[in-house]
Amino acid sequence: MQLTPDEARAAVDAAIESKFKKERKDALKHVATAIDDVKTARHAVKTINAGVDDVVGEDDVNHADVFINAMLGKIDEFPVHDGQQNRVNHEMLESIHDFWIDVEAAFKEQGKKWHGSEYKTVLRPFEMTMEGVLKRNKKLAEFMEKKYERVSRAEGIKDKVSALEQADEKARACQQRAEPLKERLKEIEESIKKERADVQRLEGSELLGRRDELLGEAGKAKHAVQSLLSKIEKSLRMFGNALDNDRFSLSGISRQEVGAYLADLIASVIADGVEHPRLNVILDNLLSYLDSQPQMKKDKKEKAVASIEAMRRGSSLDASVKACIELRGRAADLEREIERQALARGIDDAGRRIRDLSSQQTAVEADIAKEEKHLAALRKEMEGLQREIEQDIAALSGEAVRIVLN
Repeated sequence: MQLTPDEARAAVDAAIESKFKKERKDALKHVATAIDDVKTARHAVKTINAGVDDVVGEDDVNHADVFINAMLGKIDEFPVHDGQQNRVNHEMLESIHDFWIDVEAAFKEQGKKWHGSEYKTVLRPFEMTMEGVLKRNKKLAEFMEKKYERVSRAEGIKDKVSALEQADEKARACQQRAEPLKERLKEIEESIKKERADVQRLEGSELLGRRDELLGEAGKAKHAVQSLLSKIEKSLRMFGNALDNDRFSLSGISRQEVGAYLADLIASVIADGVEHPRLNVILDNLLSYLDSQPQMKKDKKEKAVASIEAMRRGSSLDASVKACIELRGRAADLEREIERQALARGIDDAGRRIRDLSSQQTAVEADIAKEEKHLAALRKEMEGLQREIEQDIAALSGEAVRIVLN
């Protein structure tokens, strides 16, 4: 049998009325007794005033009035209101029991504040009323513990039904929060896809392809210059050490100029131009230095001198330097054209947008994961509650049921 939550509550109530008639009848008696005790206690408090002189103490306070008003205020907090007495359940019984405990505590507290010769005498009737009420309240506690306990467990099924409905509401709220997040995630993913397509389109531009080719050619030309210069690298180090130790005097160029030139030799040679006049001056000094080095092995000196003279004649270095300069110029022209067409800027801008969108994507995915984790926990809680309720109602009524949420 399928039951909605409201039908499940009605089924529990019907089963309780059928199965626990005596306990329910006794519970109603306890509620009726408590209602009578409230009336008696209220009357007992009000009659206190008749036996008390209208005396104000040294602190300008009429403690009898304070006591009476405080006790009447506390008694007015009785948890059963008109029309509720027939809807007894374990919560009502517990609230009645706790109410009388609070009244007793208030009585003791307010009584301590009342000092005077009439105190004990005037309050004795009310104290006796409270003693009777507390005895009956003790019986109520024993009744709830020993005789109404099974009814309380059965009534607790309805609390589980309410908990199931609350969990269902929370699950629906999770889904409602997750839906716009998922839609936003789709939008972000589409935007990222579009931006990446734009980047691919821009990167596939003919100009960018030509730039890549030029960069490759320029790298090869620069490597050729580097390879040629490496043949005199050792000689230049020896030459530099000699200058540092003042073992050679330069001609036509200063020590600072030589140091600056050699600090980045390849860049200096390319900047010097195809005929590299400043390099030639340095090479002339290098040849003079090598000529003054009798201790240097003959074969090594001959190789170094041959390489230097080839550079001086322009037969080895000029073509590679010229290629570097030409390729650099062509690359600069191409870069200006790329800049004019805003290709590089377009790629950078698209890349920045992709990074921003990716950050948003990460944040939204985290929010979705949080909601889905919460939803999974709620569904697990709901499954457990649903099984418990179905088992409890079956045990109570003898009928197999299935709880169906709207």
